[in-house]
Amino acid sequence: GSGGADGANGGAASGSGSASAAAPVQVAVVAADLDDLAAKLERARTYTPGEGVHVRAEGADPGRVAFLFPGQGSQRPGMLADLFIAFPRLRQLLDTAPAQVTAAMFPPAAFTAQEQSAQRAAVTDTRVAQPALGLTGAAAHQLLTSLGVRPDCTAGHSYGELTALWAAGAFDTGTLLRLSTVRAEAVLEAAGADPGAMAAVTADIAAVRETARRTGCVVANHNAPRQCVLSGPTPAVEEAVRELRAQGLGAERIPVACAFHSEVVAAAADRLAAELAGAAVVGAAVPVWSNTTGRPYGADPAGTRALLARQIAEPVRFVEQIEAMYEAGVRTFVEAGPGRVLTGLVGRILGERPHTAVACDVPGEPGLPRLLTALAELAAAGVPVDPEALFKGRTRVLPERAPRRPGWLVDGHLVRTAEGEPVPGGL
Repeated sequence: GSGGADGANGGAASGSGSASAAAPVQVAVVAADLDDLAAKLERARTYTPGEGVHVRAEGADPGRVAFLFPGQGSQRPGMLADLFIAFPRLRQLLDTAPAQVTAAMFPPAAFTAQEQSAQRAAVTDTRVAQPALGLTGAAAHQLLTSLGVRPDCTAGHSYGELTALWAAGAFDTGTLLRLSTVRAEAVLEAAGADPGAMAAVTADIAAVRETARRTGCVVANHNAPRQCVLSGPTPAVEEAVRELRAQGLGAERIPVACAFHSEVVAAAADRLAAELAGAAVVGAAVPVWSNTTGRPYGADPAGTRALLARQIAEPVRFVEQIEAMYEAGVRTFVEAGPGRVLTGLVGRILGERPHTAVACDVPGEPGLPRLLTALAELAAAGVPVDPEALFKGRTRVLPERAPRRPGWLVDGHLVRTAEGEPVPGGL
C-alpha cells in the first residue's frame, strides 16, 4: 500500500509494500514536496537507501516494541505543538488539563531573552512539568496507535512511569492528571526547608556508590553505563561533587526543584499512596516495566498502587530496566513524548547490540516531518505501520508520478515562468 500526509511543514510520506515476488522489501519514503518525492521514488524503486528513503532489510525482525515515556527534563515551551496543530483530535487532551498547564505549554511568542527564560521557567516548574509531560506523552501514544504502531510493553523514566501505566490502561486520563498534580505537590512539600540538590556524574556506577555512601547522598539515577545522578541534602551533594572532582571524575550540580528519588522526598510517597488508594486502578493490558525493580508491574492493582507510590523516593535503575527489557525480547524502543533523551540513553546502554531506537520529536526540527521520519524508521525496522489516518481530510491520493512543475509562478510582485524568468507585462 501507499500513504502520505501534507501539513503546515510541507511534509509528505509514502510507503510501499512488496514491489515484486523477487524483492519482498518494504520501502518508506519521506519527501518535502512532489519534486522531492519524484527523485526519491526513483531510488526507492531500486531499493537504494539514503536520506528520506528507508529500506527494510530482508528478514528484519523488530522484536517486541516498547513505548518509553520521558520524565522531567524533557519539557520545553511549545513541545509537540506542530502535532497538536496537524492532528486536531489530540487537542481533546488539552481540554482536560488545567488552564495554567496548557498556558505554560503553549505560551505566546517570546521576543526577548528574558521572556524566553521566563517561559522555560514556567514549564519547568514541577507542578506544571509533570502534568504537561503526561499530556504530551498521552498525545504521542494516541497518535502512534492511530497509525498502527502498538506497543507490546511500556516503560517510563521517573515521572514517565505514570504515563506508561496510563498507556497500558491501568487508569484513565483524568486519573493521570490528578496523580501528576498530587505527585508534584507532594514532592515539593516533602522537601521542606532544604529541598536538597542533585548532581550529574560521568562515571561508572561502581566508582560513584562509595562516594555517595560516604557523603550521605544516594545514586538516584543510573541512566547509562557512565552516567549517574546523585541526590540528597545540599551539603552532602556538594561534598560528593568535590570528592568526585578530586578523583578526576566529571561532576556538576544540575538545576532541579529538589532532591528527587532520595530520602529528602520520602514523605511524598505517603501522600501519593493516599491519593492512589482512592483512584480507580486496574491491571495493565500490556507489561509496564518498573524503574524501581527493573521488572514488570504485577497484575494486582494493590501492588501497582504500592509500587508506584514507592517509586517517587526510590532510585531510577534505568540501565538495569533496559537490559532486562532487552533480555525479554524488546528490540524496538519508541520515545513517545517530547525530546530524544531516552533514545540516546538506550543507544548508550545497548551499544552495538541489534536494536532500533526511534524518537518522535526532536527539539529544533519541524514536528510533522519528524513524525513521518519516525514512522518510516519503524516501517524499515519491520514494525507494522498503518498510514491511513494520515489521509483524513485529503481530497486526493498521491499520483503515481509527480506532475510537472507549474508553468507560471505568481508571487504578488511578478509573474514568472517555471524557470524564474519574468513574463513581459507580468508586473
